[in-house]
Amino acid sequence: MGSQPKRGAEGVSKRMMVVIIAMLAIILLPVTLVSLPLSKIVFTVTNMDGTGVSVTITVYDASDGYFDFVLAPDEGRTVSCTVTAGTHDVYLRYWFSDDQYYGNSTWTSYSVSLFETEQVKFELYNY
Repeated sequence: MGSQPKRGAEGVSKRMMVVIIAMLAIILLPVTLVSLPLSKIVFTVTNMDGTGVSVTITVYDASDGYFDFVLAPDEGRTVSCTVTAGTHDVYLRYWFSDDQYYGNSTWTSYSVSLFETEQVKFELYNY
């Protein structure tokens, strides 16, 4: 007479299922947190000249990172956008009402950590 094979386990035990879920949570939670827009960049733009100025701010890799507004003489405005943790390129373009050329522009980069708020100030002068 031959021996009979033993039956395998019928499914995964509850204990093993808890271990699998815990391992998935440990792996996926940090990745999910880093990919969420939980940081913020706050821009304060001030017109330091005696004429009006048109301002455009573009924050790359941000869902709400485009701002376009006009500032009167000696006026300031604060705008903010939520971003993911990491480095973000910012393009600022401005031109004064009496500017005969194409205006001025600047490129900068800002790095933010998770849950961090970066404060950025621009003072605009007409040279």
